[in-house]
Amino acid sequence: MIGLHFGWRWHFVWRWHVGWRWRRGWQNVVG
Repeated sequence: MIGLHFGWRWHFVWRWHVGWRWRRGWQNVVG
């Protein structure tokens, strides 16, 4: 169970980081 919780948390952090990086890169290209 603890392993599943850790994986879910890691996935959430990874998704947020990727989204932030993608948004920043997109704004940089547009700007």
